[in-house]
Amino acid sequence: MANIRNISFSRVGKNEGCLCDKCGQYIRNIVTVAYTDGLTLNYGQDCFDNMWKNGRLTDHGKKLFRQALKYKKDHDAEYAKYISGETNEENDNHWKSEQYWRPDTWGSYEEFRTWMLEEWYPARFEEDRKRLDRFSK
Repeated sequence: MANIRNISFSRVGKNEGCLCDKCGQYIRNIVTVAYTDGLTLNYGQDCFDNMWKNGRLTDHGKKLFRQALKYKKDHDAEYAKYISGETNEENDNHWKSEQYWRPDTWGSYEEFRTWMLEEWYPARFEEDRKRLDRFSK
């Protein structure tokens, strides 16, 4: 049996969805699971939730897995907002926090944004991958 290599989440538009590889339903909230043997499957959120809830994890293991998935999902969503420009200088809470606690660290918002995209988020993605690797079997 192949182990999980990566899990990603995406929400797509009405005409951009696909079919769940488990139940065949049309889905727009897609959980994509890549396995070590090269297979990649798309699941709907409900099917994915049922699969891991009915697995062999203890209650504590389920809690840790749920937490790891939440971190991954949140980081993916935040990163997408940075890329799209939805997060900007006026509504970026990370930037506001930096300005409050360390006002002399950054010259401009663009410098901070570049650092977030090139260093901060890749480090978070690596942490997320390590958290999820604990559940690869």
